[in-house]
Amino acid sequence: MILFEQYTSACEVRRLAPRTIQTHCRWVEEFLRFHHARTGQLTHSREMGEKEVEVFLTHLTVTRPLAEGTQNQGLGAILFLYRHVLEQPSGSHAHPKPSLPNEETPVGTVPTGV
Repeated sequence: MILFEQYTSACEVRRLAPRTIQTHCRWVEEFLRFHHARTGQLTHSREMGEKEVEVFLTHLTVTRPLAEGTQNQGLGAILFLYRHVLEQPSGSHAHPKPSLPNEETPVGTVPTGV
């Protein structure tokens, strides 16, 4: 069975909603594509660990202004992959840092020089 078939089966056994399964699969695909683009080689998720998860989550935080809940959803999908599909101990996989608002002038203040 290929990875995504295994992932889908593990989700279905746990009675996750079809839309949740679809979303989780997209997160795992994005995780794998990110590391393929970063390293230039295909790496099976079984060969990646906490460091790769942390790099991916940091990438999401820095380059994409995602809500904390969205980041947690991505983390949950990746942790599910390691715990229930690959059956590897998840250890202390890094938790995403909350997205920071843009460093623009805070709402309700007047910029200087106006």
